[in-house]
Amino acid sequence: MKQEKKEQIERQFAQIDEKKEKAKEERLAEEKAKKMEEKRKEEERERRRERERRRERERRRERERQRLQAQRELQEREKALRLQKERLQRELEEIKKEEQQRLTEQRLQEEQKKSQGGRGGQRTCSLQLVPRIK
Repeated sequence: MKQEKKEQIERQFAQIDEKKEKAKEERLAEEKAKKMEEKRKEEERERRRERERRRERERRRERERQRLQAQRELQEREKALRLQKERLQRELEEIKKEEQQRLTEQRLQEEQKKSQGGRGGQRTCSLQLVPRIK
């Protein structure tokens, strides 16, 4: 009976050791699963951060593209206005020249009439109208 009791105790120790080993394996498996889950979550967080960085870079590129487009459009408008101003200045100068020429011709005609009319004759004044260019 002593032998039987000894074997029973040894079996109980073996069962305890087996349960300990099984519990240890389960704990290690749980820790491994937990680490894997944490790694998966970290990778997902990193992917989200990378997607956000990509979106931010794209937003910056788009803002820069729009800024450059607006700058080009502004330069084109400024150039068009500058050319229009130059054209209008040339037209104004041309009108001034024509007006000056008309006035000079008018004075010349008046001088000629004065010299032809002689002294004491009836003086007539006629103005020659020159159409203005608009």
